[in-house]
Amino acid sequence: MEYLIRSLAAQRDNVGYRDNGIPITVLAYADDVALVSRKPDGMMKLLDLADRIAAWSGLKFNPRKCATLHVAGGRVRGTEFRLGGGTPASMAEGESYDYLGIPTGFNVDQTPGRLIEEIVENIDALDASLLAPWQKIEALNMFLLTKLDFILRGGRVRKGPLKILDKRVKRALKDWMYLPMRASWEICHLDPRKGGAGVFSTADQVDILTVSHAFRLLSSREPWVRALVDSAITKTVRNRTRREPEERDIAEYLYGSMRAEFGRYRFDVASLWSDARMASSRLSVKIGMSWNWSDVRREFEIVIPAHGREVDVIRVPPNKARMLGKLLRDAVRHRYLARLLAKTDQGKVFECISASPFSNHFLRTGANTRFCDWRFVHRARLGVVPLNAATRWGPRDDLRCRRCGWQSETLPHVLDHCKVHSNAWRGRHDAILHRLAGEVPREGVEIRVDRTPPMIDSALRPDLVVVDEGRRKIVIVDVTVPFENRKNALDYARQTKFQKYSGIAQQLADRGYTVSLSALVVGALGAWDPQNWVVFRDLGIAKRNVGRIAKFMISDAIRWSRDIYVSHVTGKILYPTTPALPPGLGTNYSPRNCSEDDDPTK
Repeated sequence: MEYLIRSLAAQRDNVGYRDNGIPITVLAYADDVALVSRKPDGMMKLLDLADRIAAWSGLKFNPRKCATLHVAGGRVRGTEFRLGGGTPASMAEGESYDYLGIPTGFNVDQTPGRLIEEIVENIDALDASLLAPWQKIEALNMFLLTKLDFILRGGRVRKGPLKILDKRVKRALKDWMYLPMRASWEICHLDPRKGGAGVFSTADQVDILTVSHAFRLLSSREPWVRALVDSAITKTVRNRTRREPEERDIAEYLYGSMRAEFGRYRFDVASLWSDARMASSRLSVKIGMSWNWSDVRREFEIVIPAHGREVDVIRVPPNKARMLGKLLRDAVRHRYLARLLAKTDQGKVFECISASPFSNHFLRTGANTRFCDWRFVHRARLGVVPLNAATRWGPRDDLRCRRCGWQSETLPHVLDHCKVHSNAWRGRHDAILHRLAGEVPREGVEIRVDRTPPMIDSALRPDLVVVDEGRRKIVIVDVTVPFENRKNALDYARQTKFQKYSGIAQQLADRGYTVSLSALVVGALGAWDPQNWVVFRDLGIAKRNVGRIAKFMISDAIRWSRDIYVSHVTGKILYPTTPALPPGLGTNYSPRNCSEDDDPTK
């Protein structure tokens, strides 16, 4: 292939087609080769040369897998050419040949209609399969939608068919996540680390790939590619401004500016650059992206707002062009998250679970998650589970709790306030506490669970007290499982624990102990407070274990909350009366069992 390409490229000055003054004879990627010439006899010279080199190297072209196209005067000519002892098909106007997966021809619609239909058929087959829901989401994201990436980057694709595909994808994702149609669509596109399915919208993907492709061409290190690109973009901007453009004008054009001559009503010739201009304009509205020309470095750069970073903006120079697609996708996903958090009902839990990827550890693998938990947790996090005070449509005459008669039956009430389920609250709390206590190193320490600290005259009993007499150190930890009613709910729960046990901590400090007081906050729907890592450090738990323990605690909270909800709705108690204790605890470990007085069946 190298001999072939070099020999054909050497003929560009003689027979090559000139694109913006740059002669071209051959385009190649791996073993896919396209020959280009300005005249039919020049094309025959190239084909004869290709035949001779193929014969010399022991290869032979298959004319049945090749095609030719002759365009002159704005019309397709039916000229036939010879190759490999045969005649390749001569394409007519509107006919296409898939070159690198992109339909190529004269007046050809490059929208991959058949491929989109095939993906929809595969989604239907995936939906009917026996794969787990999270496996279906992963298969869709990894194996189906990625088929479109190359053609979206290099072809001119209409948005209409893509919108139809997006609609089918959203419907499938909501089915696999057991969400009603009124659930916010942003969850389909959020990063799995933020609580979403991680499936990117094809409409936004087109804009990101178009801008990334244009920027990489402008940043190419190949001299002839740069010459071709510079000539093409300069010609495009010159047609718009009616003057010779500078680099700053090119950046302003690509940014989508409508200032002065850029806003005059003129039709751009359809090209990659006009597509990049429109895509940049849409991304500018969505995420504030912009093109810029640096006079100091004499190069183009793309500026993206830096959401959640120490700097205000991220500047992407040419040598970082490969990172642009990821940075743009991250910025668009941040916009999805911001839209969801702005919703007063469906966004409050996501404000908590998006703070740590551990809150969503099960989304891609289903680890430690029952199928019934999966069917519950996504609806619960969006607040769209059926309850008297949480329905949007239908009669809402009686909003009271069906079990205790409270004035409003909402999910926070059911999971954290309906006293009928007080035994389950203790079970959920103890399941998390037992996992924590079971991982504390026991050598040389006394572990007290739900007991008063030593030498203290107080009725308060912290959940976990670890006494190390040798080092004169005491660690006090209390576990709390609040409902994720925005981030301040977790902060309030933590602060309440500090206020409750600060007196005990001070008394122990007065006796000469080094006291560490902390709270472990796990949301009822699996939100992991990043401040929890301090608890593991204070208890001396090995770093290699903390991630595993945190994931189990999150899954415990979700499992118990699901059982509480179903028990509340059906009236059938699903949760055990006494949580199981972790194995291997010493005799100095004495948890408090749930009493029969707390049994909600009585």
